[in-house]
Amino acid sequence: MNSAELLHTRLYNQLLSVHELTEPQQIVSWMTAMQSQSLDLAKFAIGVRLKDFLEVMVRLH
Repeated sequence: MNSAELLHTRLYNQLLSVHELTEPQQIVSWMTAMQSQSLDLAKFAIGVRLKDFLEVMVRLH
């Protein structure tokens, strides 16, 4: 595996590239678990993996 393939695989597995998940629950399920030092950072980690998602939507789910 070359560097480009390794980078693509890592970004895909971390859901930081194109994927089809649309709900916060799907993100957490894919990752098995998510850990953070604060609730705001946990919401950020979920939000950056969802297209056009707002903080209020993370709170509601």
